[in-house]
Amino acid sequence: MTPEEATARLEQLEACAAEGQRRYSEALAATRVAQQTGAEVAGPLAAYHAEVLHRQRDADGDEARRLTLEVLLRITDDGLLLEPLDPTVPARGLRVVDPGPARALEDASSAADAARAERDTFFQGRGRGPTGGGRCAEEDGPRPRCARRREPGRAS
Repeated sequence: MTPEEATARLEQLEACAAEGQRRYSEALAATRVAQQTGAEVAGPLAAYHAEVLHRQRDADGDEARRLTLEVLLRITDDGLLLEPLDPTVPARGLRVVDPGPARALEDASSAADAARAERDTFFQGRGRGPTGGGRCAEEDGPRPRCARRREPGRAS
């Protein structure tokens, strides 16, 4: 490989690593927004119970049942999950979770790690074999999920 080819390849790998980091940052922001899902889904039911608790309205079993069924229907329709707040004491309550953003974050993290590793391997001169044909990890299709590796002192 000529110096010009190596420089071009390194620039391409740098761009892929930067793109991987950008996608990771977007996925992280989406998980923060997804944490509001529970408040959005259960908001009307929580508001009803708050009004009853603070004696702003009388308890109405039919209304409580209707609101509960709306929450359950929304969870089912949107593919949401219920997760215990405290797995050791399930009676403490449940949290509504949207698994999509967390899955996207994990995938973006794996792709960003792979892009950085490919860049670093090439840069350090250990990348003598094929390096993925010069494409960003996202172009190769989904990568298997793996444990997220962080190096001390290095932002992801």
